[in-house]
Amino acid sequence: MSSILAIIWQIVLIVVLPVLTSVLTYAAKTFIDIKIGEIKDKKVKKVLSQVTDTIINSVDTVQQTFVEDLKKNGEFTKAAQEQALEKASQMIREQLTNEVKQVIVDNYNDIEMFITSQIESYIKNGLKR
Repeated sequence: MSSILAIIWQIVLIVVLPVLTSVLTYAAKTFIDIKIGEIKDKKVKKVLSQVTDTIINSVDTVQQTFVEDLKKNGEFTKAAQEQALEKASQMIREQLTNEVKQVIVDNYNDIEMFITSQIESYIKNGLKR
């Protein structure tokens, strides 16, 4: 009887142990992947918050130093609007570090399109955030 139990125990160990090892390995890998994703998400959120502040400050600066005077004098044309967009875009690009630029490229592909869309979104929402 004892030898039968020993054989059954060996069979269970031979079958269950590899399966249990596989399950534990998968669970550990999944846990690590989740933690790495959280770290990346936190970094991206932090970078995007910094970029948003840079965009707001740059657009506000261009608004105060360039756009307001043109509007007062009735000279804010389509060409002036494009010039204001370029001034703000250039100001933003100059303030972004290479690391921040890389995060934007990694997550949005095109840095110029990202900056332009963020500027336009901020302006469309009434320069208020």
